[in-house]
Order: sequence, then structure tokens, then C-alpha cells
Amino acid sequence: MKLETKSSSHEIDGDKLRFAREAMGLSQQELAIKLCLSQLHIAQLEDGRLSIFFSPAHKIQIAKKAGLVLDLQELEYLIPKNIQPGSAPSYSEGISQSPANGLHSNPITAHQYQAAKRKHFLIPSCISGILAISVCTLIYFEELSMQDLTKHISVKQAFTLQVRENNMPLEPTIPDPRVELANSSAQLESEPKHLLPENCQFNKSELKQYQTINPTKKDEMVYVLSKENQSICVIDSQNKVTTLHLLPGESKSVHGIAPFTLVSSDLSRFDLYFQGSKVKANQLNTRAIRLEIAENLTAYN
Repeated sequence: MKLETKSSSHEIDGDKLRFAREAMGLSQQELAIKLCLSQLHIAQLEDGRLSIFFSPAHKIQIAKKAGLVLDLQELEYLIPKNIQPGSAPSYSEGISQSPANGLHSNPITAHQYQAAKRKHFLIPSCISGILAISVCTLIYFEELSMQDLTKHISVKQAFTLQVRENNMPLEPTIPDPRVELANSSAQLESEPKHLLPENCQFNKSELKQYQTINPTKKDEMVYVLSKENQSICVIDSQNKVTTLHLLPGESKSVHGIAPFTLVSSDLSRFDLYFQGSKVKANQLNTRAIRLEIAENLTAYN
């Protein structure tokens, strides 16, 4: 094999090759596979041994191939032999001016090179860590905000529900006309006679029974005609209550199941019709009247 004199005039800085390999995260075995060599070749390049190489020139050629893979310039790991010991640049003193291309490079020591490589990987790691911490902090405060908002909404809903319950009017109860009230008379005396008691209640002593003599219509309806501005309460046998507020001359028909009970402050202010006949006026001088079904159906159509 022909050896180049230039190559044999240089020595290899194995530490530079090792630092570059470790900075790239490669093992000796992995670098050897990339160069199609054995692991022993890489080990002797880095520790300065020569037994596996044919000659120093052969070792220089292998070192150049490794330098290309490790993205190193020759001046970084090849040291000229003709430089005096006091002035020869070592791996700790860096590389001076390159005679080939005339470019100047700053002296780089092995420690500086390793620190630069670490810094190269440290900066992205720090940025990633800061971003992760920021995202976690943001998520944490978002969860706190959602919890506070949920509590606020729950408290507001509970407060609104309580206010509605406090302001909700009581449900009106449907009065039972069969119930006697002891103070019914006192209430009637304190109210104007033309007003109907709101609960349509009455005493049994105020209730008159009435039956049509000659029925000509069905018993499923009662007809009411008002002579004045008056109110009347109509209750059928199923306790269905119908309250009418009539103007003078106004009339209404109320359907239901007989017998019908009619209650007002003064029934004489109405004309009542049941089963086709008018209720006699002398039967209306009371507050309440019950229209019973006539048993004589001979004239019923």
C-alpha cells in the first residue's frame, strides 16, 4: 500500500475523536458499524495504539474517515509532528490558523468542546422543561378557575331557588262547600252584600232545596242571568266549582252533573233556569240554593 507522506507527518488526537463520538451519542461499536470497521479500530484510534493498523499512515486514513462521520475538521484532531514541543497545539490548547484555507478558528480545548456540546443539548432541554412547567401551571389554574366557577354557579342556583321558594305564592285550595265555617256569618257581615265570598262557602242554615215542578229540559245544565254587576258560584255534585262574574244583563250556561248548588251574596239579583223552568223568585231570598233533579219526568222531552 502506498502511503502519503503528509498523512504520516501528523499525529491523531484520540480525545477529540472520543469527545465528538460521545457528543453524538454513539458507542464505539455503533461508530465502527458506520465505518465498516471493527470496534478495536475505533478503540485504538482513541487511545493511541497502532497494533491493528498496517502503518501510521493507514491509521491517519481511518481517522479521517471517522472525522467525516463525526463532523470534525482535520485540524481539530490531526496534529503536525514538525511543531516544536513548546509550541505544538494540544487538545487542551486548541487549534491555530489553518495553512490550507487561510481561515482562523478560535482555540478550543477538550473541556470547552464538551461544555459546548452539553450546552447544545442543555438549551433545548431547558426550553422544553420551562414549556412543560408553564403548561402544567396553566392547566392547574384552569382547574382551580373551573372549580371556583362551579361553586359560584351552585351557590347562585341555590340562592335563586331559595328566593323563588320564599317568593312563591301559596297554592290556592279548592274549598269544599260541604264544610261549615263558624265565622262565615261574620265574614258576610263585614263584606259588601254585592261581593261573593272568595271561597264560595256557606252554612247549611243558608241552603235552600229547590226542585222544578214541570221539567222540560235535561238536568245537565243551569242557566244564570244577572240583573246587576254580581258574582255567583256554581257547584255540581262532583264538587266542580265554576265562578261567574257577570255584568247587568249578562248570562252564562254552566254544565255539570246535577244537583247544582249556587252561592252568592244575594241570589235575588239573578234569574236562574233549571230543567227548562225558571226558579221561583221567592226561593232566591238566600245565599245558597240547591237545584235538585225533578222526579216527575212526564213532560220531559
